Amino acid sequence: MANGVGLEVEFRNTRSRSLGLRAPHSVGSASHAKVPKPRHRPPSEPLKSLLFLRSGLPASDISALDASWCIADLEDAVPLDQKPAMRGWLVSLLEAGCFHERRLAVRVNGFDHPAEAAKDLQNCLHSDVDALILPMLTQAEDVIRFDRFVTLEEKRLGIEPGKIGFICLLERPAAILNAEAIVSASPRVRAAAFGHADFLAELGGRASDECLSAAHSAVVLAARAHGLPAVASPFLDFHDDRGFRRECEKMKRLGFQGIFAIHPSQDEPARKIFSPSAQEENEARELIHCFEKSSGIAVYKGKMVGPPMLAKAKETLRRCEPRTGRSAPVSVLQGRVPRYGLDLENVRPGAIMECPVEVTVDAGWRTLWQASFPSSSRIHSSAEYARRWGLEDTALPFGLLLNLTLCLAVEPFSESCRLHLGLEDARQEAAATIGDTLRGYVRIDSLSNTSRGDASVIRTTHILVNQRGERVFRLTKDSYYDAIGVACGREEKPDPAQVALFAESGASGHREQLLACGSPPEGPQGPLQSGEVILHPPVRPIGISENLLLTTLFRNTHPLHFDTQHFGEDGLIVCGGFVQALAYACSERELRPVLDERLERSHHVNPVAPGERVGAISRVLSIRPISEHLEEVRVHTLGLREVDVLGELAGVPLPVELFDPAPLKPSAIQAICRDHCPQLEGKIALRALRVILRPRLS
Repeated sequence: MANGVGLEVEFRNTRSRSLGLRAPHSVGSASHAKVPKPRHRPPSEPLKSLLFLRSGLPASDISALDASWCIADLEDAVPLDQKPAMRGWLVSLLEAGCFHERRLAVRVNGFDHPAEAAKDLQNCLHSDVDALILPMLTQAEDVIRFDRFVTLEEKRLGIEPGKIGFICLLERPAAILNAEAIVSASPRVRAAAFGHADFLAELGGRASDECLSAAHSAVVLAARAHGLPAVASPFLDFHDDRGFRRECEKMKRLGFQGIFAIHPSQDEPARKIFSPSAQEENEARELIHCFEKSSGIAVYKGKMVGPPMLAKAKETLRRCEPRTGRSAPVSVLQGRVPRYGLDLENVRPGAIMECPVEVTVDAGWRTLWQASFPSSSRIHSSAEYARRWGLEDTALPFGLLLNLTLCLAVEPFSESCRLHLGLEDARQEAAATIGDTLRGYVRIDSLSNTSRGDASVIRTTHILVNQRGERVFRLTKDSYYDAIGVACGREEKPDPAQVALFAESGASGHREQLLACGSPPEGPQGPLQSGEVILHPPVRPIGISENLLLTTLFRNTHPLHFDTQHFGEDGLIVCGGFVQALAYACSERELRPVLDERLERSHHVNPVAPGERVGAISRVLSIRPISEHLEEVRVHTLGLREVDVLGELAGVPLPVELFDPAPLKPSAIQAICRDHCPQLEGKIALRALRVILRPRLS
C-alpha cells in the first residue's frame, strides 16, 4: 500500500464501488474498517480566501504574494500530459521551503482519475501541506479511503499523524445529497467547499440563484452542523471587481466563511469581506462584556441575548484580522438625533401644526397616480368630460387628495405614531385640479390615555389648503400614541389666522359645480341595486419599488413605509391611505362613474406589505336621488389582502355583519371570519363606509 501501484489499485477499487461494480478483493478494505468518531480540528488560520496559484509560478513570485492560503492545483487546471510536470513543480516549491510561513492546500485528482490520484498522494505529500482538496466526491466512503491512504503516507514520510487535513469539495449532485455524511466521514475534514461548474454540468442547470440555492444551503448546513467553515465556489470573471465583491457579500449572508480566489486581485477583497468589520468586532466585544456582568441572559441594545449570541460573538473575534497598529488618538463628536412627529411632552388640545411641505400638483402627479390607482371614471382622466360637468380641467382623484392630506402631516405629526386607527368624515370641499399648490395643517381635537394607561388615542382634524386660501379637503383621524403626561391637558391658543382655516364652511365648491350642471355628458355606467354585494374582479399589488416611489412622492417620512435598514423588506407596510386608494380603484369599474365622494368612516384591520395584492368587495347599502341628474350611493367596501376575489369568494356565503355600517373592533372582525367565513380570516385590510355621487341612470 505504500507504493504507487498499491495506491492505484485501491483507487480503482474505490471507483468501481462508486459505480456500483464489484471490486476485486483487497486486503484491509475500508468497507470492513471501523472508522473512529470524527473529532474535527479546524484550521488555526480562518479560510477566508484560498488563492489558486498559477501553474509554474516561480518561488520568487509566490514569496511576494500576500495570500494566507494558497492552492496548488493538480486536477482540473492541468491537462493529463502535463500532470507529471506540475507535480515536479509543486515538489520543488515544497523542498525550497516556499510554504513554511503560509498555508498550502493541494487539489489532488479524484477517483475519476485513480492513477493520477495515486501519484499525487505518493509524490506530493509533505509536512508543509496543510490540506488536500478532495474533488469529485460522491459518498462518505470516498473520504474514508483518502484518509487511509494519507495516514499510510504520513507514517511513511514521518509527518505528524493527522496533520494533513481535508477540504471536501462538493461539486456533484450526489455529493450535495450526501453532504452531511461526507463532511462527517473523517476527523481530517477541516472544511466543506462548493464547486458550481461541475455541479451545473452534471445537473444541466444554469448559474442562477434558483438553481444553486439548494446546493448552497446543503453545503453550509453540513459544514456548520459539524463546526466547520464552508467555502464558496470561485467567481470566474476576475476582471469584474465589483461583481466579485457582491458575490462575496452574498455568500457571507448565506453562511459561507470564505471563497476560492482565482486571481491575486481577489484575495485581499475576499479576506476583508469575510472578516468581521470594525463595527462587528466592537459589537462582539461589547456583547461579551455585557455577558460578563450578567448571568446567562443579558440585554444588549434593547434586545434579549443568550448563549448562542455569546458564542457567535466569540467566533467573530476569532475571525478578526490581526491589527498592525492603531492610529493616533483623534478628537470625537457626537451627532444630534433629530426628532420628528408629535411632541407628547408638550402637546395640547387646540394646537395647530402647519405641515412644512408645500407641493404644486403638476401633470406628472396625475400620471403616476393613475399608473398605480387606475380610475374608471372619466372625470379623472378626460379634460373634455370634466369641462362638460362645469369643471376647469380633469378633477384630482379623491384618493390623491386624501393621501396628500394624510402624508403632508407625517413629519410634524404622524412620524412618532404607533398606529393609524381610522378616518372619519373625509370630504373634498373646493375644486382641485392640475397646477394647484397645496399645503396642510393639523389640529389637535382631543387626547386621552387608554384605560390601561400605557398608550393614548389622539383625535385630529387634517386640512388641505390651496394657493387661494381655500380649504380643498378635510378629514378627522384617530391615532394611537405612547402615553401622554397629565400636563398635556391644558388648552392651546393657536394663531387666529390658522384657526380661521378650520372654521366651518358652506357647501363644497366641487360638489356645487356638479349639481349646477344642467346637461351632463353621457358615459359608461354600471347598474346598481340596493342590498347587493359586488365581488370586484381586479386584484392589484403595490410592489416594493412602487411603494417607495409613492411614499417619496407624497412626502411620507414615516420609516415604517420605506426604511429597510431598520425594518427589512419583510417588515415594511404600505401606507394605509394607499391601501384604501387601491381598494377604491379595484372597486370603481362597477360603481362608475364616481364624480365625488365622502368617506364616512374607514378602519384598518390588517396591514398590507409591499408586494401583497389588494382586492375589494362592496355592499350597496342605499341609493338616493338628490337631483334630476345625480344620485348618492352609500356603499361599504372591504379592502382584502392576498385574496383571489372571484376564485375564492364566488358562491361563498359572506356574513352580513362584515358590511354593518357600525364600527367593529378588529378582534370581532377576526372572530366573525374565523367562525363563519374562514376564507377572509386575516385577509380584511380595511372597512370603508362611503357615500358616492354619480349620475342617475336615465
